[in-house]
Amino acid sequence: MATKTIGPPRLVKPDAANREVIDDSYRVLNGQTWSAGDFLFLNVSGLLEKCADDQDATAGGIKFFALEDQSDPGNSTTKAGAVIPITRDMEFEVNVHHGTAASALAAAGIVGLQYNMIYVDPDGTTSGDHVVLDLSNVANPAFDVVAIASDYASENNTVADVYGLCRVKITSANLDATPA
Repeated sequence: MATKTIGPPRLVKPDAANREVIDDSYRVLNGQTWSAGDFLFLNVSGLLEKCADDQDATAGGIKFFALEDQSDPGNSTTKAGAVIPITRDMEFEVNVHHGTAASALAAAGIVGLQYNMIYVDPDGTTSGDHVVLDLSNVANPAFDVVAIASDYASENNTVADVYGLCRVKITSANLDATPA
């Protein structure tokens, strides 16, 4: 068993380089900042906001993926940089997290299940910088788990890895959600 370093989600299918990048199409809500690898939603005013812990369909869903960092524009008229709309065919690679490191294993049994998202630091501390799959919470599902790293990656990824990797899709409920 090895402890993986928690990092930002990444788009793995289809490749981000083959997706249309949306530039100057959506504006950033005043006060919002995000990092590459963050998930975003549109509010009722049509402005982009960073998704929060437990983001779900009732909170506006999950609609976009950030390819680059965005700093607070200080207004709501600044256009967002490189964000892409999430489609049903997209898969993202994310780390798994649980309340304790010892229980944060990417077990084969999570494939086909839904879990929510939470922000975690590279050391596993919650309220952090990177979106991960929260194994301890299924109340507000954001992700459908489609594979674990031991099924698609090298022998360096096993089901016993702490903060292991898995591939997810955004749930249909989040993709279909109305702005909030």
